[in-house]
Amino acid sequence: MSEKMPLTAEGAERLREELKTLKNERGDRDGEAQAFADARISHIETVLARAEIIDPTKLTGSKVQFGATVGVTDADSSKTERFQLVGPEEADPKNGRISITSSLGKALIGHEVGDSVEVQDSAAGRRELEILDVMYV
Repeated sequence: MSEKMPLTAEGAERLREELKTLKNERGDRDGEAQAFADARISHIETVLARAEIIDPTKLTGSKVQFGATVGVTDADSSKTERFQLVGPEEADPKNGRISITSSLGKALIGHEVGDSVEVQDSAAGRRELEILDVMYV
């Protein structure tokens, strides 16, 4: 059996909505567009079948784990950021959802408030971040 994949309830709902839309529009496409849509439908169905739905509001603790909303500050720029750690299928950095499999996600997992972590990011280079807060909302 395939390994379970963590997914927030909100992320699972977004995927279900996308799946419904793709299926409802099945006859509206032709050729390559339909092949792409069919592949996406198959992928979403597989993701949902393997999903372990996790409700972050039911999690507690001071350490960063899947579902945590984390506030960090960049040691060099003093810029503060906040994001939620989610599964790869629901990651959307522009909207504050970072994959647990990303370099940032991997660096933060298991750490807690006050810890400094070093992240090697292809876009930003090396960054040192201090964890300001960890919430499960």
